Amino acid sequence: NSMKNPVGSYRREFTLPANWDGRDVFVRFNGAGPGYYLWVNGTQVGYSEDSYLPSEFKITDYIKKGTNVIAVQVYRLTGISRDVFVWSAPKTQIRDYFFQTDLDDTYTNATVKLDVELTGLALSSGKLTAKIVDKGSVIAEQSIASAQLGKSTMTMNVANPKKWTAETPYLYDLVLTLENGGKSIDIRGSKVGFREIGIGKDGSLQVNGQRIIFHGVNRHDHSMI
Repeated sequence: NSMKNPVGSYRREFTLPANWDGRDVFVRFNGAGPGYYLWVNGTQVGYSEDSYLPSEFKITDYIKKGTNVIAVQVYRLTGISRDVFVWSAPKTQIRDYFFQTDLDDTYTNATVKLDVELTGLALSSGKLTAKIVDKGSVIAEQSIASAQLGKSTMTMNVANPKKWTAETPYLYDLVLTLENGGKSIDIRGSKVGFREIGIGKDGSLQVNGQRIIFHGVNRHDHSMI
């Protein structure tokens, strides 16, 4: 078959905010084509594939003050199906974190395991703090006094948190703060919940020890029209 692989080409201009000076800049694609190439200001930045997974590129070294041009070539004409956005972070940053909960045998109290990754320039006197907040009240807190680059783990005990279910989807605020020399340099956060999914002795699917039944429909987040 001599037919060439069809592509969709996209091009857009953007201007960086002035207060992003001295920060690292990233572009994130939440979903695009089976595979695509990315250019910034005429320089090829990279390639990614898998249309239903997000991908991210660090473009600090490719951007300039004023107008920038981003171009994308998506293979097989499937297009860009989800949001694309540019964001910035400090040179030393909370790069990633993973929040896990474990309820006890009675589904009452919880243990939290929080993995955090720091990247960037070395910290002179770093401190990493994690808080779980319920409508302004801190219900659990843990700190690493001499935080360093790389991955670290914190654990916290939470007494009888409200449990998340589909009927009562209660969420708390997780707030991560990175300090250096007593000054906050990066703050991240998200909503978190406490739930435990497992299989009961009768083979049923359970949430927080309670048997549940699913009523679902077939759903696709793209259209052939």
